[in-house]
Amino acid sequence: MKDYGRHETPLYCSPSPTIAEKFNDSLSSLVMRDTTGSLVANPYITAHFAIGKKLKFSACGCFHIDYRLGYSMLATCITYLVILVELDSRRC
Repeated sequence: MKDYGRHETPLYCSPSPTIAEKFNDSLSSLVMRDTTGSLVANPYITAHFAIGKKLKFSACGCFHIDYRLGYSMLATCITYLVILVELDSRRC
């Protein structure tokens, strides 16, 4: 199992699961393999799974606001800038 004792800040956004998602996956597999039933009876674990919803931001429910939106906005700005530069160079 991987050691998560040291905190590292990622230099880029990646689609790989975060530490919290890996923890949730490990905990859920432990609960499934528990033959004694003691993990299911634990109120903290039950509450963790009951309120374990992911936080997502959206623009009036139309689309989600995340890092992909920022990349798309940046790419759009660069594209329009290139088009403007090309059109301006044709005038001269």
